[in-house]
Amino acid sequence: MATGGPLSPDSLLHMLRRVLKRTGLSQRRFHDFKHTFATPALQNGADIKTVSGTPGHFSAGFTLDTCAHVTDSAQKAANTTEKLLSGSVRHSPKRSDPFR
Repeated sequence: MATGGPLSPDSLLHMLRRVLKRTGLSQRRFHDFKHTFATPALQNGADIKTVSGTPGHFSAGFTLDTCAHVTDSAQKAANTTEKLLSGSVRHSPKRSDPFR
């Protein structure tokens, strides 16, 4: 391989496949890594504009709709919030609650 010039897409794909095979990971495309990036980045405090710009998406909404997958903890929080808002879970005030 010559040094200093651009790599061909086929060469990069071949390198990726070798790395995945050596590490025991299943085959993936480079595009798959773009989708895998968003959810952990958001979970670890990255703002949506940064997460959206990193893979070159045109809008934060596109990133959220396409790449940010619902996690178990986010789903549980959403379900609890829905129950609270719908009235199916009632807040039981503690004795020290000044608004009781």
